[in-house]
Amino acid sequence: MAKRPKNNLTAILQQSEGELHALESTKPDPKPDPVVVSNNVESKRPACREGKKVVMCHVDEDVNTLLEYLKIERKASKQELLCEAINLLLVKYDKPPIA
Repeated sequence: MAKRPKNNLTAILQQSEGELHALESTKPDPKPDPVVVSNNVESKRPACREGKKVVMCHVDEDVNTLLEYLKIERKASKQELLCEAINLLLVKYDKPPIA
């Protein structure tokens, strides 16, 4: 059986140092080109949501279940039910129902 040659630590370190210098010489430019953001990108939102903001809150599971029942009974979306609730709240505080 052939003996494995002993590794010379100094030779290994010198080889690694040479490889490191080779890698350093191929480093990319430290100042990359700036990213250009265009305002001409088409929005991924549906047109019906343009100009609108998300309003959300956390509710108990029972509240969500009741909203689901109302949704089915009224054949309406949660969006429609919540807009109706917001309008009722606005009217209560003498504001125009614009939701």
